[in-house]
Amino acid sequence: FDRLESSIMTVYFQSGYAAVHFVDRPELDPEHATANYRLETVTGPQYRIRTVTVKNLSPTQEAEVRKMLALAPGDVYDQIAIDELHAKVQDSANLKGLDYSFAPATDRSLNVIDLTLDFFRDAAQSSL
Repeated sequence: FDRLESSIMTVYFQSGYAAVHFVDRPELDPEHATANYRLETVTGPQYRIRTVTVKNLSPTQEAEVRKMLALAPGDVYDQIAIDELHAKVQDSANLKGLDYSFAPATDRSLNVIDLTLDFFRDAAQSSL
């Protein structure tokens, strides 16, 4: 079930459901020696981006990152887009040797996320 849950979770993460989880309920039939599993998806609310803050970049680099990320205030939160940004940063000549950490701060009362991308010089990339 782990791979199935992971695949389903990816779809929900791309659609702004940052708090998705699963409930599985086995239905055992001892008479026929079978088990059926029902996997229930509990999505919670859909989250949207409230703010995107980019730290430690020049204005030109920040503009490039914002364009590559393609998430702006009001957009549905997409965890996969944030994860995929890593490869895009590595492929950019303007961002060579940089990496980032990110911190999504969730406001559950408003169903919004404030996203901070904190860029730093990647020592492993710089030595190549």
